[in-house]
Amino acid sequence: IVHGLRRYHGMSKKIKITEAQLGFLQRTNHPDALVYLAELYERLSKSDHPDDERLASLCAALVSDGVFEQKSFKPDVKKAWPKLEPVMERYLERENADDRWMAASLLVKHEGVKGLQTAVAKLPDDGNYGNPDFAVNDVKMVMTDFCEKDVKPLGEDKVLPILAKSL
Repeated sequence: IVHGLRRYHGMSKKIKITEAQLGFLQRTNHPDALVYLAELYERLSKSDHPDDERLASLCAALVSDGVFEQKSFKPDVKKAWPKLEPVMERYLERENADDRWMAASLLVKHEGVKGLQTAVAKLPDDGNYGNPDFAVNDVKMVMTDFCEKDVKPLGEDKVLPILAKSL
């Protein structure tokens, strides 16, 4: 189903993506479905069409559920990671600060120190953090959670040189 939908959607930009198709992807619980949903979110969120905006939000919710909560979507994130990593690296540079934090968190969780180095190097230094036009979540809360849950377990001896180098 995943590969078939990917090919079908790739045939033409005029082919409409539907909620039912997103539901099929979700129900597969397949690692490739997680990657494809992340790519669809990336593509659909750039569109100005109201249907695409709604579908992008659904994709984002499914990706978040698949990588963090796993309530309704339970893909094997470790199996998906080799294909998901480059998508998350692109997310680091998106306008949406919530996408950036999600990507940084996943990179650190799956790549450790190397992921932190990538996140620190690629996260833009702009005004989008805390700006309601570019983020829904409270930036202080997100940054605290990121440091406490993702960065702190790496160990102070490994983290401080990376952060000091970026200053």
